[in-house]
Amino acid sequence: MSMSDPFAPPVDNSLSLQRTWKLKRVGILSCGIFGATAGAAFGLVAAGLFLMVVVFAALVAPANSSEVMPVVGAGIGLMFGAPIGYGLLGFLGGILNAFVYNTVANLSGGIEVEFGD
Repeated sequence: MSMSDPFAPPVDNSLSLQRTWKLKRVGILSCGIFGATAGAAFGLVAAGLFLMVVVFAALVAPANSSEVMPVVGAGIGLMFGAPIGYGLLGFLGGILNAFVYNTVANLSGGIEVEFGD
């Protein structure tokens, strides 16, 4: 208990709280899952943009035009393919980044991370 603040919690000086740690390795699979999730989320945003382009192309095309069907088909394919493709590439990129980080951190000692109040 502090004399200047009688309501302050007691301070235990016997415990040394380390606030700086070294990040020496990261989990390869967890980085892959994170990359896949982020990539799939970006793919959903991209699919929404593709959908807007397809709807605009369908509205602008003449009513009896057969040229709009390939655009609609490609748009529908991209709506499903973009989240899957971006998710897969994000997973592979996350695994590759984690592998490279673990290799370099093993040689250099890692990254020093400081946490504060």
